[in-house]
Amino acid sequence: MTASDRAAARQLLDKQAITETLFRYARGWDRRDLAGILECFHPDSSHRHGASSGPSHEVIRQWFEMTTAVKSMTHLITNILIDLTGDAAICESHFLAHHRRPAAGAVGERDWFIGGRYLDRFERREDVWKIAARTGLEDFERLVDAAEESHANSPAEYRGRAKPDDPLYALLAGLA
Repeated sequence: MTASDRAAARQLLDKQAITETLFRYARGWDRRDLAGILECFHPDSSHRHGASSGPSHEVIRQWFEMTTAVKSMTHLITNILIDLTGDAAICESHFLAHHRRPAAGAVGERDWFIGGRYLDRFERREDVWKIAARTGLEDFERLVDAAEESHANSPAEYRGRAKPDDPLYALLAGLA
């Protein structure tokens, strides 16, 4: 393998590690796994998204507390573009998030959709890629009455759940 091939392979591995960090962030929110979310950020990472700004770990803990009443979440991350230079990378990715939450007055539920982009600075420290700074940009949001009643009445085993009750964690334990 030539030096050029090794450099290209390293770049692909780095981009995959960054991409998987973004996907673990989404999984952390969807499975209500605070430790999993925080693991995506360096301890000194900074965050700016909407009205929230400050150390990433503090912002995320505040959001986690604010979303305790949310029944379910789905976060999709796509269009990931990564520019690498050594142990630093700039990553632009799009997100689409859905939150099933109680309606005002606690009567029924509403669906909140939000979409935008993450502009992240990743850094590799001790051979691990994590987010060192995040800016979240929102392109749209929509709040609507929950449409499907059958989902709310379906058996629990057909719905995603928080960690550790989601079936994913039994599958992962089976790998150990």
